[in-house]
Amino acid sequence: MIGLTFRRVFRSVFRRPRYATGFLVAGILGLSGNLYLDSLEGSIRSSLGSKSRELLTADLSISVRRLTTAADRAKIDGFLKPIAEETTRSLDLFSMLSTKTGSRLVMLEAIEGNYPLVGRITLARGGPIERRTPKAGLGQGRIWIDRDVRDSLGLAIGGHAKLGDRDFEVTDVILDDTADTFRSFSIAPQIMLTVEDLWTTNLVRKGSTVADRTYSVLKAGVSSKDSARRWNAETDDVAIRATPAEEASEQIAKLTSRLNDYLGLVGLTTLFLALIGIAFLFQTELRRRVRSIGTLRALGDSNRRIVLEISAEAMVLGLVAGLASIGLVHFTLPFAARFVAEISGSVITPRVSALSALLTVGVGAFFGFFIAYPFAARIGRLKPNALFQDEANLEIPSRLRDELQFLPLAALFYGLSIYHAHSWRVGSVFFGLAFASAIALFAIGRFLFGRLERFRTRGLALKLALRSLARNPWSSLSGFVAVGLGAMLLSLIPDLQGIIESEIERPEGSTVPSLFLFDIQEDQFPDVGKTIVEHGGKFAFPTPLIRARLETIRGKPVEKALDFAERSTREQEEEERSRNRGFNLTYRDRLLDSEAITKGRSFSGRFDPAAGKPAEVTLERQYADRLGVQVGDRVGFDVQGIPIEAEVVGLRRVRWSSFQPNFFVVFQPGVLEDAPKTFLGGVPALSEAKKREIQSAIVAKFPNVSIMQVDEMVRKILKIFDQMGLAIRITAILSIVTGIFVIFSIARRQALIRRRSALLLRTVGAAARDVMAIFLWEFGILSVIASAFGVLFSVTIARIIAWVLFDRLDFGLNPGAFLVIGGVGAIALGAVALAASKLVREKPWRLLQEEDR
Repeated sequence: MIGLTFRRVFRSVFRRPRYATGFLVAGILGLSGNLYLDSLEGSIRSSLGSKSRELLTADLSISVRRLTTAADRAKIDGFLKPIAEETTRSLDLFSMLSTKTGSRLVMLEAIEGNYPLVGRITLARGGPIERRTPKAGLGQGRIWIDRDVRDSLGLAIGGHAKLGDRDFEVTDVILDDTADTFRSFSIAPQIMLTVEDLWTTNLVRKGSTVADRTYSVLKAGVSSKDSARRWNAETDDVAIRATPAEEASEQIAKLTSRLNDYLGLVGLTTLFLALIGIAFLFQTELRRRVRSIGTLRALGDSNRRIVLEISAEAMVLGLVAGLASIGLVHFTLPFAARFVAEISGSVITPRVSALSALLTVGVGAFFGFFIAYPFAARIGRLKPNALFQDEANLEIPSRLRDELQFLPLAALFYGLSIYHAHSWRVGSVFFGLAFASAIALFAIGRFLFGRLERFRTRGLALKLALRSLARNPWSSLSGFVAVGLGAMLLSLIPDLQGIIESEIERPEGSTVPSLFLFDIQEDQFPDVGKTIVEHGGKFAFPTPLIRARLETIRGKPVEKALDFAERSTREQEEEERSRNRGFNLTYRDRLLDSEAITKGRSFSGRFDPAAGKPAEVTLERQYADRLGVQVGDRVGFDVQGIPIEAEVVGLRRVRWSSFQPNFFVVFQPGVLEDAPKTFLGGVPALSEAKKREIQSAIVAKFPNVSIMQVDEMVRKILKIFDQMGLAIRITAILSIVTGIFVIFSIARRQALIRRRSALLLRTVGAAARDVMAIFLWEFGILSVIASAFGVLFSVTIARIIAWVLFDRLDFGLNPGAFLVIGGVGAIALGAVALAASKLVREKPWRLLQEEDR
């Protein structure tokens, strides 16, 4: 019996090649997009994981974002001595490199003689430098520079440059560093010098921001993960954190995984479009088969068997689409891997994992079955005489129970949304907006088509087209929803990209500085401001920066960090990072123009210790949400050894893209003034010449002060975003191709459904051009209205996302939206004209011939 059933299933599939081909093409387009992105992310993680020790330059790193004290060094050395074979140290900090031709921000990496313990540094003159390689060209006033420094400042080997209070000779150029993966994402190029030379520059001062890292190669049999877990559990300073090599590769992979999260949602739009097309194709094919279903019923087949066989056909096609997707991705993934390698500078080995392949086949089969089953079950419920009606006139009543049969489909799509976004919040929002849009389009279509016959017009073709839309609600609504969703998804991707670019370039309501200064010592602060004013600038946003760490929330100690393997969503990562990082605090008496209080209040004034009340703080609202902190709660900080408890009096919205000195935590004045601190500040918009003049003056007088050119930083961010945008556009092409195919298929099938009506019109004397005009009017109206509402929903959704991300709605309308409306309409009309051209030329007597059969 089972064998007979499957023979009938396969025979039915082979007897309908056009339907099967359309199903497979839509399925392959949808599934391959998701498999492509899943495999690319897996390839990145696998490739980085295989060289995780090279990325970290060791088995284990213990690091902190400040200079370690003698007590810290003793604890670290005592922990590593029994388990480490060899150790080394590096100090990383930002500084200004100045030459006769100019200056620029650089990242200094001060190393000890045996660095790197694992991996290598490749130099233009010195070749590969490894663990045991003598570093003859480094130390005693000699440095190695990155290629970007050489190119931007024209600094060649043998040239001289100044760092802090000391002049250095350039002895080599760094061509490659196995630890410097994804260098294009760094805000400053690399300079290498020895730790001994760093002390002579006078750059490291009290309060300076320095990343102090101790690296170690562990003895045989010692686990880096277990060692890191033990340090993180036992240390009383959560700011000093151990990182195993395996976690380092995962952290570096996150530079691309955030992009991949977004690309995954783009891939889901492709799958969603494909599902729309498959659902429409299946429905129309099912309606064409109602007479054969009626015949099987009359011959004694049970409803249950017929419904299961029809659903099994779709499942088989979904399974085949999954297998074909695996083959397609297997042969094309190397091209994407090369593209990622060009962006990142890291070689990626492409691979399709067995788990991803199995998931793709399973998703294809599952989607196929559960798309088909609810529709097939409705047909199976019809009485036998209804099954012999013409498909265009067949009405299939729907019940609530029928709609609930789509729940497994919705549950799988929801699960995929969360899986690809790696976030419950983002995945839920994506799924909710897609579902709400489909419901809204259905309601709008039903309202419009129910009133089309009331529209008065003298044109016969237009009148008949409106009547056809109104009297064929099933096919009209199906096409309307499918075309509307397709247009919405096609328009949403470029709309979001335009909003993000606009916010980065021109954050609304904020004064973007031209220069951003940091690492200003407290005794230098007045003179730095005076120097800026003397050279025609204005010292804006002067802000103290104080290092601290979070200790308690509502009187309870902050929980320890999760192990890396336990962080499965972005929400867990953000919460862990919020609870276990060193903080940069500040104090001020007013809000910046990039901030606004959203809950609670601002400060009551200056802190008065005699009043017996706790200090007041305001928190950035999303940061407070991650900590689970509300207005009125008390939080405790360790400010460089001094415990301070404060009450949260307000939550702030912060526009981070303003490039102003924004902070997660801000104290009221009167609490932190005596704490060791450095200062930040900015210089508002200036001409290029004036900007260079001020930068040169600051570097000459205050060599330890670091200066970032904000417009250069914006250009770098936009360049990275353009690189990511290229990846997004490549992925979006798959969505566009799928959308075009779906819209073309829907329009073509709609025209074929109207074949009987077209032949009847020809029978009563209508000319072929009149019938063609009816078709074009009908589908032109449907596609233009549907795509217009789809684009409207796209604009609305993009603004909702913009409000969530940037707290603003006043973004201009993307001109591409009108192209989507016109493009979708043109595609639909072209498909209808192509399909109808044969129908309108068909002889009317064929209809009579079919009636006699």
